[in-house]
Amino acid sequence: MSSVSIDGVGIQLATTPTTAGYLWDGRRILLRGFRFCRGVQNIQLSYGAGYPTVPIDLKQAAIEAFALTYRQRVRIGEKSNSMGGQVTISFDMSDVPPRSMAVFSQYRRLAL
Repeated sequence: MSSVSIDGVGIQLATTPTTAGYLWDGRRILLRGFRFCRGVQNIQLSYGAGYPTVPIDLKQAAIEAFALTYRQRVRIGEKSNSMGGQVTISFDMSDVPPRSMAVFSQYRRLAL
């Protein structure tokens, strides 16, 4: 959390346990010496999130998932196609390759 503003008034980060301002514990914002006022869109928060650079394994998993989607653009998930006497087509219902999904899952953060 980099800044908090209520009704256009900037609230500073509380630097000690007794100073007025906002505290951010990673899950919630606490105010000391201020209060959240009723209103519509009267609170502004600024924060930074994410990685400074994309981890290489995450980048590679995304490339592989996009490449697979591109290769399947004509078949749109078609897994097999049989034309011997009757037409039988089956489709793969998984959207993301399992290997890519395993990497994506490592970077997923679930809210508690």
